[in-house]
Amino acid sequence: MTNLLFGIIGLLVGGLINVLADDLPERERPQAPHCPRCGHTHGVGSWLAVGQWLWGGRACASCGLATRPRNLAVELGTAVLFAALPNLVEGWASLAIIAFYEAVLVLVIVIDMEHRLILHIVTFPTTLLAIGLSEFLVGNGWRSAAVGAVTGFLIFYIFYWIGQIVFAPVPLASAT
Repeated sequence: MTNLLFGIIGLLVGGLINVLADDLPERERPQAPHCPRCGHTHGVGSWLAVGQWLWGGRACASCGLATRPRNLAVELGTAVLFAALPNLVEGWASLAIIAFYEAVLVLVIVIDMEHRLILHIVTFPTTLLAIGLSEFLVGNGWRSAAVGAVTGFLIFYIFYWIGQIVFAPVPLASAT
């Protein structure tokens, strides 16, 4: 029963991730689910891509743009990931915290894959929140979480600079 509950929560969180993945890279304030082409706000029954697919409204009612497969994949994928969590994590507090981490990770992955961006508006506040929430996880504390965050940052910063050296940007005029 807990798996079903978390699966439903994951489906709803997947819908929220889709909204954030559409609006945040455009530097827009998140708003109700809407068409990326014309801005038409979807009715409540069409807020989730799963609802659009089940009830046949697979395109924007205003401009006819088809629902993107990414929306359906994110919702179903997040539902499956959330449904599996109760089998992997014990305790309601740990379960909620890990679900939050999972949702943020999915959001970062979706935005990165689609826009090649990792937004500070997502990573900085959630890193601080994750460090604070680590006190509530068994076998973890804010100090070890902070060390892990700094270590992870340094590792990826080194990867970034290696990439800059190995794959230096090519000037536009170099082809002529």
